[in-house]
Formats: sequence, structure tokens, C-alpha cells
Amino acid sequence: MKRLSLLGILSLLVLLGFGCGGEESRPIVAGDKIVNDMAVVGNIPPQTGSGTYTLEEVAKHNVKEDCYTIINGSVYNLTSAIPSHPGGPLAIIGLCGKDSAEKFTNKHGGQEKPETALANFKIGELAE
Repeated sequence: MKRLSLLGILSLLVLLGFGCGGEESRPIVAGDKIVNDMAVVGNIPPQTGSGTYTLEEVAKHNVKEDCYTIINGSVYNLTSAIPSHPGGPLAIIGLCGKDSAEKFTNKHGGQEKPETALANFKIGELAE
């Protein structure tokens, strides 16, 4: 029982931003995942990464209220990240419904924080 209580307290401290260390950042919760570099708006379900999507299916999710994108063969639902993306909403809105690998790589390629944040929004893979 003590173990569960301690985990609960530690989780609460992380959610409140205590113990994050170093740079100033606020943890954001996306479903049951913590995303430190991309804000999440609303209560979205955890994204499991188990779906398979065609290019045509992704293309239907092409507005800020429903935004999927493809990066390196993986499909991401970025809808909840749009309002608080550090580069502004337009940085993501322009990627909705498209293969955005080149744009993402040109802007963030090799940078650990954006790639880690992006991984939290993965919903599946692009069908071959």
C-alpha cells in the first residue's frame, strides 16, 4: 500500500512540474502519457500506435480540428498539439493530411526533444 501511495505522490509531483530538473518546462498529459515539449489540449485517449492507415485515409484528416500526418512511414494524430506548438499553430496545420517527413526532418531532424514529443502522438503505420 505504501508503494502505491508513493507512486501516486511522485506522479502528482511530476504532473505539477516538480522534479523535472534543468530547463523550465511543464509536463503535459496526453492520455496516460506525459509529453514535456508539446502541449496537449483537452482529454485525449492514449494513442497506442497499432493502426494501419492508407494515404487516402490520412488525407481526410486535413484540418486543425482533425489533423493526421505521416512522418517516415508512421501516422500521427497532431490535433491536440496544434494550439500550443512552440512554433505556433500554423507550423502543424500545414502538415495536416500530408506526408510531412521532409518538413519535419528539415526542421527537427536529429533533435531528441521534438522526436520524443512526436512519438507520443503516433497512432499507427502507413499501409504499404
